Amino acid sequence: FDHSALRSNLTAASANEDALSAANKALLGDVAAGEVQLSALRDRLTASLSAAEANGDALAAANKALAADVAAGAERLTTLQFDHSALRSNLTAASANEDALSAANKALLGDVAAGEVQLSALRDRLTASLSAAEANGDALAAANKALAADVAAGAERLTTLQFDHSALR
Repeated sequence: FDHSALRSNLTAASANEDALSAANKALLGDVAAGEVQLSALRDRLTASLSAAEANGDALAAANKALAADVAAGAERLTTLQFDHSALRSNLTAASANEDALSAANKALLGDVAAGEVQLSALRDRLTASLSAAEANGDALAAANKALAADVAAGAERLTTLQFDHSALR
């Protein structure tokens, strides 16, 4: 049995053990560094998760507010559509009223024209009546003047008759 071969194998095994031990120490250092990096990564992920949850809450609140705004907008749109429909109906009614008023206005303009013709004829008759009344007034004034002269003559005659009657007595 070769003692020398065993010794040589033992020396090689010891050198391998030293090399494996050094490699193991290096790997343990890498593992420790990896654990430090993993811990830092875990902390960053936890912070990111917390921020993401806060953002999610903020987005949920903003979504809720937006949903309320959309609901209010939909209600306002419905109201505006109803108002628009009512306005269109009112416009149609106003247009019909305008047509009716226009027709009534045309009829009134016809009545006014007829009234102006009647008024002109009435003015002419009144002018003729006024002229006749003035002529009658002139005739009455002349008749009054003549009557006043007759009354004065009658009063003088009465005075004379009273005087004569007195003398006869």
